[in-house]
Order: sequence, then structure tokens, then C-alpha cells
Amino acid sequence: MPKFYSLIIILSCLLLACNNQKQQVESPETISFKTDDSSRLFFRNVRQIAYDKEELTAAKLNIYRYKKRLEEQHIPVLNLALVENWRFDEAYLLIEPNDFIKQNTILVKWENPTTEEKGLIEFTASNKESHQLFASKVYEQLTANSRLEIKMENEWHRILHTQEQRDAFTTTVYDYYRLTLRL
Repeated sequence: MPKFYSLIIILSCLLLACNNQKQQVESPETISFKTDDSSRLFFRNVRQIAYDKEELTAAKLNIYRYKKRLEEQHIPVLNLALVENWRFDEAYLLIEPNDFIKQNTILVKWENPTTEEKGLIEFTASNKESHQLFASKVYEQLTANSRLEIKMENEWHRILHTQEQRDAFTTTVYDYYRLTLRL
């Protein structure tokens, strides 16, 4: 019987050692849009059920929005859309502020209570890179448990502060990272 337990321990160690999945996300400045067959299959078969899907057949795009996202209009809300461009084997993140946020440039102030670090993240919708970079920087602060505020009409308002809002944002970015092979 001791040999049996030894064999199980050895096989378990081998399985853990063979795990080649990256545990760390690359730098937020790393821009990647490419997907592959395995990442698309995983997303479609496992993760797609957590999203509302909109098909734009003429543009050859599928747009996914997290089902549990907050859709309120009386408070500032930043949601994301995960866009799959199946024609070119690419995926993108799109920032989707609600109607309460009526500005072209979004300025987010963050403060980490643990490290006491502070900073600003600025977003102007110009191209797919700017959307991904902004989402990655906000994701980095959310995973570090930073407090986020958005500047609107010279006033700061809390944003992404409920667990529901944070989960919707971080889950979408995490799924995007898996889809674009960053994890």
C-alpha cells in the first residue's frame, strides 16, 4: 500500500510540474489582439454562457457583454464589451461608459490603501489599443484593491466600488486575457 501512495504523490507532482499555463499577466502595456483555435474554443464552450452575445454578421464580429454587469444610468458605470473578430482571429476590449458619463476623455484616479500609492489613468477613445491599455490599467488597480474615482464636471465620483461592478470588469478582462493568450 505505501508504494501506491508514493505513486500517487509522484504522479501528482508530475501533473503540477507540467502545468504550462502562465500565472502572471503580462505588463498592461503589452498589446495583443491575436487569438488561436484553442482559446476561441475554450471561450465559446466554457465562458460564453456568462455573456450576452450580439452578432454583427456583416462585420464578422461577435460582441460579448457580461450578463451580470451593472446597467444603471443614475450613477457612473464603466462596462466592457469583449469583441471577437473571427475573420482575422483577433479580439478586442471596448470601454462602454453609461449615459451618466457624458465626456470624451475619462480620467480615473486610483489610490491603494495598502501601499498608499496614487495615480491617474486617462482614456480617450481613439483606437483599439487605447481601449485595451485603459482596461488593463484599471484591471491592475482593481486586482490590487485600489479605490477608483472618475472625474466628471470637476468633481470626483466613486466608480467600480461594488463587488458586482468589480467582478463584471475584472471577469471580462480576465476572459479577454485568456482569449488573447496573455494568461
